[in-house]
Amino acid sequence: MHTSRKNLFLYLPILILFLASFIWVLKAPDHFSWSADLYLRNDDTSVLSQLFYSDNDELSQDNSTDGTRDGNIVTFSGLPDLRSLTLFRFDPTNTQESYRVTHVGFFLNGEAFFTMEAADLEAQAFPVNASWQLNGEELVFTPQNPDSSFLLSADSIREAAENAAAKLHVLYVRQRFFLALSIALLLCVLLFFRNGIASYLKTLFLPDSSGHFDWFAFISTAVIAGALLVVCIIGLFSALGLHPDEWDVKACLDYGMTHFLPPDMRDPAVAQTYSGYGYTKLENYTWYFYLAGKIALLFKTMFCSLAYYRVPNLLLFAALTFYFVRNIRQKNWLMVALGICVQSWYIFSYTTADALDFTIAFAITCLLCNPQSLLYRTVEKKKLCRRDIPAFLLLGLLFGNIALGKQCYLAILALSFFVLLLRLIWQKDPLQKKVLWRNYLIIVGVFLAVFAFRAGFDIAHYGTEKSQVKEAVAIQYADYDKNPSTPTKELNPSWHMYSRGYTLSDVFAENPDWFAMSYKSFCGLLQDHDTGAWYYWCMGLLYLALFAGIGIATFRQPDNLQDKIRFVICTLLMVGELAASIVNSWLIESMAQGRYLLPCILIAGYLASTVPELFQKKIYRTLLSIAGILSVGYFGLVGIPLFF
Repeated sequence: MHTSRKNLFLYLPILILFLASFIWVLKAPDHFSWSADLYLRNDDTSVLSQLFYSDNDELSQDNSTDGTRDGNIVTFSGLPDLRSLTLFRFDPTNTQESYRVTHVGFFLNGEAFFTMEAADLEAQAFPVNASWQLNGEELVFTPQNPDSSFLLSADSIREAAENAAAKLHVLYVRQRFFLALSIALLLCVLLFFRNGIASYLKTLFLPDSSGHFDWFAFISTAVIAGALLVVCIIGLFSALGLHPDEWDVKACLDYGMTHFLPPDMRDPAVAQTYSGYGYTKLENYTWYFYLAGKIALLFKTMFCSLAYYRVPNLLLFAALTFYFVRNIRQKNWLMVALGICVQSWYIFSYTTADALDFTIAFAITCLLCNPQSLLYRTVEKKKLCRRDIPAFLLLGLLFGNIALGKQCYLAILALSFFVLLLRLIWQKDPLQKKVLWRNYLIIVGVFLAVFAFRAGFDIAHYGTEKSQVKEAVAIQYADYDKNPSTPTKELNPSWHMYSRGYTLSDVFAENPDWFAMSYKSFCGLLQDHDTGAWYYWCMGLLYLALFAGIGIATFRQPDNLQDKIRFVICTLLMVGELAASIVNSWLIESMAQGRYLLPCILIAGYLASTVPELFQKKIYRTLLSIAGILSVGYFGLVGIPLFF
């Protein structure tokens, strides 16, 4: 009883701090950033646009801001509090050339709260030194001299600004409350597990009872912790759109926040999810957008300033990091699978379904590497009962979702197939072989059910005409140089080369650096063009040395034909992964993508797990540590500046 009371008192300071934080939650100042934009169409995009504002109906040069032009959008940033202004004067151009205005918008912290279309402007604004005429959705201005403008009363804008600020204040209070609550809960968790954390840190930093210091576990933990830190920095603070395909992936995630089932591609509700390639990622079989979307919705509700669309992937990588740190001492092969490849970290720092595919593939790899895992215990079960149903369902779901994900991860499905097939072939007991066959077929049955369930939505939407529907929506949404209706000679040279009669050699003629870019975007970042060749040479030599070490250790094992066959099969799977990436460039687009090769590191991790004695060799642990340090160093020193 005394111990229980003592433990409760340990949490008392946290409770006091949490209650005290309510002063900050309710009274902290809110950050408001006001701006406006003008949709302007004129021939000369270099003209100066200005916005004058006043809180007493008197305009002066001191109370003005110059616009920033981006295409047809002119943005006026750094405006004072719009709730106190009474008058605006927009000077769209400083020439006498005719111009057109489509709309004027006002923003609070980048979110539009008030928009006036051309018809609204004609009714409420007043032209100065110009005449205008409404033409459809545009207001056509004819300047009388270079100093043309239009005046706009701020009455309706001020009211909208007050409403927007009030709503945002509520969101800020909610965000500060959940932040305080999250910190309090985190402190409680750390306090609850304080003994286990202290014990782990002690074993990490200090020698054990025999005087042995596990420097490899220490370096590995530092590497993955550094990777997690960089992933969080990039994920939480980098701008949207700096990462591959993130705009349209975010649009798909936004759709998944409020929907549960795959839509018809022709549904107007998914129109905003189409990319310039003419397709929506919602047509893919992955469930990522519907699962991650619900997590994103939760965090968007709690934290209005958070990059909510990246939170699901950050949580996935945090889970992988926790597993890595907790098991690296006993499972040194984890360093091969997760600690030496920049791209395997980078995909968690932005919005992409690849993160879920990699996580599932990693989970399956862990099952394959552990002789006592759920996978092997389940397939060896002789007598089945109701308690075994969840295990079969979980395994079927894992394998099924690999099949539903990006095609490159089918290599992990093939790896699982061959590992289990070899287990069946090497089983000498006829009765146990029957047990394996039965249990394999149960897992395959669940796998097929998972796949059929997702395919059923396509059949319901399109019947047998999905290809025709895909072509129709591609014509509707694709950019001109990728549109099926575009004449062949005017298509992007790298687009769908196979269907246009080009050979495989033409792919490399169009993209002569294909292999170099695939490799560089595997151990580095696709956006990086400045890192010296020394880094890529070092990583390449380290990769070769580490893989050669696995091969040598495997073939040195006496009387172990199964492991040697397994090594050959895995090597062929890696080669097949590279070949599949080449074929993808031939069929779809010739752009190199190192992330398509990520299953290779998981296959290498599996092979490393079959020769645990290899990690007893100091030279191998040293090479692996150097590879990890180089990778995380590159990720932090190159990756962070690259996105900021």
